[in-house]
Amino acid sequence: MLVVVAGGAGFLGASLVDRLQAEGDELVVVDDLSHGHLANLAEARRRGGVRFHRMDVAQGGLATLADRVRADAWVHLATAIDPVRAWEDPTGEARAVVPGAIEVLGAAAATGARAVLVSSGAYLYPAQLTGLTRAGDVPRPVHPFGAARLAMEAYAGAFTARGLEVATLVLGTVYGPRQDPLGPGLVARAAWTMLQGQPPRVDGDGRQERDLLFVDDAVDAVARAVHASQPPGRVLVGTGAATGVLDVVEQLAARIGWAGEPKWAPARPGDPRRSALDPAAAGKALNWQPWTRLDEGLGLTVDWLRARLPGHHRHIGH
Repeated sequence: MLVVVAGGAGFLGASLVDRLQAEGDELVVVDDLSHGHLANLAEARRRGGVRFHRMDVAQGGLATLADRVRADAWVHLATAIDPVRAWEDPTGEARAVVPGAIEVLGAAAATGARAVLVSSGAYLYPAQLTGLTRAGDVPRPVHPFGAARLAMEAYAGAFTARGLEVATLVLGTVYGPRQDPLGPGLVARAAWTMLQGQPPRVDGDGRQERDLLFVDDAVDAVARAVHASQPPGRVLVGTGAATGVLDVVEQLAARIGWAGEPKWAPARPGDPRRSALDPAAAGKALNWQPWTRLDEGLGLTVDWLRARLPGHHRHIGH
């Protein structure tokens, strides 16, 4: 297949490019490099079969590209990644998420391709306190980060009604190698801080719980949606388990050998208290399940970050 990955130079996108390339697909990566890095694509580009276009998908231009490349599938990962900034600039959050999704959906529809959109589960279901979020639960975001993604999904529904094949994957909190340690991601940020001998920041009381999904497992689900004989529709992609922020920090500290109190920070407005996504529907639609244990995923992430400590002369990508 020929697959266009919008946001393919980012943390999740570059891992997806590697996976699809290994399966024999030809890749076209579109990224404005505001969050991604070309370094993330270096090995894939050396192997061949990967073309790169630097452009902002939200600014248009995909129709021309779509006509030229005639892709079989379009994957949309080019979205904002920082919930804190979403509250500081909710208009900017919407602009960073929704127009790009419309452009990708339109490009796929114009050329008879499939579209795969990636959404975020935690901020779509902030009211969850116990149990699992299931496929039939109604999203009720109270945060711009979730509201923008719900709008994106609404547009996907509109294009689906016009006959476009759309798969929408609602992911848990993805972590793993290549994640920017200077960004908002809990695991990479906390591990990187402790590896440098500094206390990790914990927002609020640290009792927030997240469905932590290792990047390879997330990529596996997206790749299956790209290649599925029938589009899976909208599916939740998570582990079904909620892990506390403090628990994650403690596990990382034990692995790194860091001792001390975290640096406490005020709670973030609208920060979800708990998220756990039921993977049952993804299992049926994609024959998918999470494989990576949390301790294994944390270890792989720490090892990747440790190799990039000052003195190792390795670039840190997103």
